[in-house]
Amino acid sequence: MPTASRPAWRTSPACVAYALDAGDDTLALRLNLWLDGAFALARTITTSAPSTVTTKRRKLERSLGDILAAPATCDLARDI
Repeated sequence: MPTASRPAWRTSPACVAYALDAGDDTLALRLNLWLDGAFALARTITTSAPSTVTTKRRKLERSLGDILAAPATCDLARDI
């Protein structure tokens, strides 16, 4: 989300794509994989069993927590 200290271009999908290509950190890759999982869940949410949705949602929540808690090792990843 853009803020005064974080311009819109640093939170855009293009920024994540650039970080994947140019960054030395795995943060962008992990975030991209997480987003793939979140969108996969969204695509199947109406056809999956409620217990499956709950399990996958909890897994996504845990993994996002791990991603956000991991220290970024390069400036580009920290900016995301």
